Amino acid sequence: NLSKKNQSIAIASAPKTKLDINPSGKYYALLIGNSNYTQWASLSSPKNDINVIKEVLDNNYDFEKIIPVYDALRSDIFSAFNELANITTDEDYVLIYYSGHGERDTNEAYWIPKDADLKNTDGSWINTDDISVRISKIKAKHILVLIDSCYVGTAFKGKKDQELNKLKKQNKVKHIEKTLLLRARLFISSGSNSQVFDQGVDGHSLFAYKIIDLLKQNESYLTTVQLYNELEEYNSQFLFEDGYNQSPNFDTIQSWGHLGGQFVF
Repeated sequence: NLSKKNQSIAIASAPKTKLDINPSGKYYALLIGNSNYTQWASLSSPKNDINVIKEVLDNNYDFEKIIPVYDALRSDIFSAFNELANITTDEDYVLIYYSGHGERDTNEAYWIPKDADLKNTDGSWINTDDISVRISKIKAKHILVLIDSCYVGTAFKGKKDQELNKLKKQNKVKHIEKTLLLRARLFISSGSNSQVFDQGVDGHSLFAYKIIDLLKQNESYLTTVQLYNELEEYNSQFLFEDGYNQSPNFDTIQSWGHLGGQFVF
């Protein structure tokens, strides 16, 4: 069961300082939303979430191309990653968003395609190691991966504590201008290695609802650290029971080529 500590919904206060920066690269997004499953239980929020995220990115941000993938088969997900790798350059900025079932088996984490077998007896689940390989092939300057799924919150190994503390201390305009020039490989998940809620507010998951709010309220810039801090504070309003853990997880991923940058909306 999910209960609020209070009835108010926190609305992000957008930073007022403008950044006069014209990035040399282009912004791209891959949005994957799996709601209707063949054997697994259907989910309410993923399609709703990526529909609205796409709408906000289209209306409020300058994305060159947004690739939405609904109720994806295993081949659909890999094809979308191939498309992304083919159209991006090392000057570009890439957002990857996955919403759908996730699972763990023998300490391995998986994304679950639409037609996946319940027990993975046919090998239809997608190991997050395979996702890491696909992400490593994308040449973009900045990559931010957002995952709204059960059991995969710590699937991508990085250096959270040291890097996050460093970024928090230097989260000023001059630092942001500098960090835009450095390679960034970043990951935020909706939870850790437990279940997360499918539907929380207005037909959206808690994770997506707050991200949508932040993207809408943003009037100047929104960094990865600001996004993570707001998600963490928002989720602290709720009490979780029955094995659910909705504490977001943040990592910088050195194995993908992270060099100290931040993705900035």
